[in-house]
Amino acid sequence: MSYCVHCGVELAASEKECPLCQTEVVNPRSPWEKPVRTPYPQRFEAMTAQIDRSFFATIVGVLLLIPLLITVFCDLATGGGLSWSLYVAGGLALCFVWFLLPLFFKKYRPTAFSLVNCTAAILYLALINHLMGGSWFLPYGLPISLTASVLIVVQIVLIPRKKQTGLLPVLAWSLLCIGLFVVAVNLIVEGAAGRPTVPGWSVYAFVPCVLLSIVVSVLERRKDLKERIRRRLFF
Repeated sequence: MSYCVHCGVELAASEKECPLCQTEVVNPRSPWEKPVRTPYPQRFEAMTAQIDRSFFATIVGVLLLIPLLITVFCDLATGGGLSWSLYVAGGLALCFVWFLLPLFFKKYRPTAFSLVNCTAAILYLALINHLMGGSWFLPYGLPISLTASVLIVVQIVLIPRKKQTGLLPVLAWSLLCIGLFVVAVNLIVEGAAGRPTVPGWSVYAFVPCVLLSIVVSVLERRKDLKERIRRRLFF
């Protein structure tokens, strides 16, 4: 049995070079001869482990039933009916829709899942309003939620779905959507309060968002300027 003169690893008699550092094996007492049968395969097959996403989602979904059943049992035992446990049930259902439901599908469709996620969030807000006996959902919660949902879906549709799409285009669209959302919230609140639907305080947030969005867009188009800034900031 010989050893590699470079790294010291133990070598089999069939080795012509070290399998670790590829140093040629030189043994004057035992010249190398090609063996009839090598101890190692000549061809390596790469095997990639694939996770069964639907099975994982099913397991986690079953685990989510444990806190749900515990809270429902405690609610029934202490209050004689379902009251506060519905908040937990709605929150767990929302987590299931947001994080686990996409795992049951082979292909992720951002637009479709965004619509489902926004719908689930709106329904959960409606449930909270009903349990609280409030009246804020229709004048405030529903229109604000719908506005946010529309802006999210529009942003997903308009942003190019390419791997080479950088952070700056996403940031530019996000800033613009944030500015529009603030204005929409201002108009909704004013309209629900019976006041004239004219933008007021939202202008102070909308203008900076739009200006920053323009700056980011220009920076994305000016490759030389972007590279110069990157060098100045050392990243």
